Amino acid sequence: MKKLSKLTRSTRLRDRFTLIYIFFLAIPMLFVCLYLYGQLSIISEYQGQQVVERAIRQSGASIASLVEEIENVAGQVFINTTLVKYITDEDSSDANQYSELKYIENIIDQILYYPQVGYVRMYIPSYKLYARNYAIMFPIEDIMDTENYKQLIGRERQIGWTDSYSYSIKDQGSRDVITYMVALKDFTQIARIVGCVCIDIKQSTFIEKLKVTIIGDNAVSLLLSDRGDVMASASGDYCKLDTNLIDEIILSYRGKDNVDFHELNGKYLTVKVDGKKYVAISHTIKSNGWTIVYTMPHSDILARSKKLMNTIIITVMFIITISVMSVVIVTDRITKGISRVISKMNDIDIVYHNVSPHMQIDNVSYNDEIGSLQKTFNGMISRIYQLNNEIYQTKILKREAELRALQAQINPHFLYNMLDSINWMALKAGNDAISDVVSDLGRFYRISLSGGKDIITIAEELEHVKLYIALQSKRFEDAITVNYNVDSTVMGLKMAKLTLQPLVENAIIHGIMEKPEKKGQIFINAYIESDIVKIVVTDDGVGFGLKNQNDVSINNHHGSGYGLKNVDQRIKLYFGDNYGVRLYRSSDMLTIAEISLPAIEMI
Repeated sequence: MKKLSKLTRSTRLRDRFTLIYIFFLAIPMLFVCLYLYGQLSIISEYQGQQVVERAIRQSGASIASLVEEIENVAGQVFINTTLVKYITDEDSSDANQYSELKYIENIIDQILYYPQVGYVRMYIPSYKLYARNYAIMFPIEDIMDTENYKQLIGRERQIGWTDSYSYSIKDQGSRDVITYMVALKDFTQIARIVGCVCIDIKQSTFIEKLKVTIIGDNAVSLLLSDRGDVMASASGDYCKLDTNLIDEIILSYRGKDNVDFHELNGKYLTVKVDGKKYVAISHTIKSNGWTIVYTMPHSDILARSKKLMNTIIITVMFIITISVMSVVIVTDRITKGISRVISKMNDIDIVYHNVSPHMQIDNVSYNDEIGSLQKTFNGMISRIYQLNNEIYQTKILKREAELRALQAQINPHFLYNMLDSINWMALKAGNDAISDVVSDLGRFYRISLSGGKDIITIAEELEHVKLYIALQSKRFEDAITVNYNVDSTVMGLKMAKLTLQPLVENAIIHGIMEKPEKKGQIFINAYIESDIVKIVVTDDGVGFGLKNQNDVSINNHHGSGYGLKNVDQRIKLYFGDNYGVRLYRSSDMLTIAEISLPAIEMI
């Protein structure tokens, strides 16, 4: 009877699962299918919007990257005082004229190195046109009456982009370009413009970047300047692009109120052009205010969704049919496996803290989801058992760590007490020299340990260095002379412990002591410069591996037990990658180790 009761219970559970499946899955799926049929056009339009938006943002990012790269190159020309000096020098000799020409040509070659740059034109005074070179250099008078030049000198910084335009140069043909113009100013008379550099980007370069956004044969993509003028455009294969169509698209998108493009950034709107319904979206490039406007016929989006609608309906109906036929067989196997898992889980809930491997499910035979569930359950039991053991072991390790920490606190006190005893013994014996050394050594290690602190004040670190130098002076019989020039404003600022002492140690051991006479000087300067603390250690030693004035690497130089590279890494760890140690030789062959730190008060 008990066995029959279990069989009846299993059958009822299976039937319930079947009815629940049909009621809560199959029937709702039919209604969802009908709902999708009416809403799929909206979903497809939204998906189309997302695709277009990603494409237009990608195109915008590509154009912004191009613009930023060209502006960075032009910015170097804008502030090039040497170039302006060459251009304004009216009395240069023939030899200087040749070097000036090569310098100017070198600047132009550097700009042309960038593949996006199509051409470079430099307009300079006529008297500086060596050998009448009109291939890349032209008289500035040639552009002074042009509209682009007038707009340039009217700008605040007198550097910026033009709209797209065509121009012709003798023997070079016509060019369709968008130009980044840079006025060259006489830095002695800042209002005086002595030249102009035009970096021409082919209009086709921007058109290629716009083509990334084209989806469909009737789409249109426009690149507009910050004044709303069309700089470049691209379209699908079947779209006839003309001025009237472009004007209608822009006018419809901005509306009757002629809304600024930056206010429409990212807005997806429906517009009508010549009675035809279009969808449009814009993306404004923040760096320079240019705008990309993309449009495509609304019917193109809906046409793509029709086939998808039919496919979804057929697929859903097929899934429902197969599911209902399979649910009876599958449910029977599911209910049997689930009941075993539930029974074991009830056991775990009662004795969670005493879980052991014998609580696992035996004879796992199914290779389906229920079998995986049972295997996962057994794995969970094993993991809980393992974690309980790990927690126990962790408690033991924690107690051991606490004992080690206590021992670490005891050891420094033992060292200080022993040094103090030695000091008193030396004083009692009348040996003041040993007493001074032991006293300095004790103070040296007190600062080194600093009660376990990693950050101390600059004043404490300088005291630590002075004690170290005092100890070394006794060792090397006063062969080292140290000069301090420390700004009082830095004394209370933060620095990492044991930062300065390794640099001084390197200066002594690997610099001064490597000299034949084994004598030398060390200069320690500390000051604040633009909210950055500079601590400079200078010595007249051999340089411990630095070959010349340009050798500034610390990665391959060996220092104290801490090492210069280690000091640099610790500074970066505490204060950031903008700070650290810089090592180099000066022109008069002094070795300089420069520490840079943020100016932070020690609270």
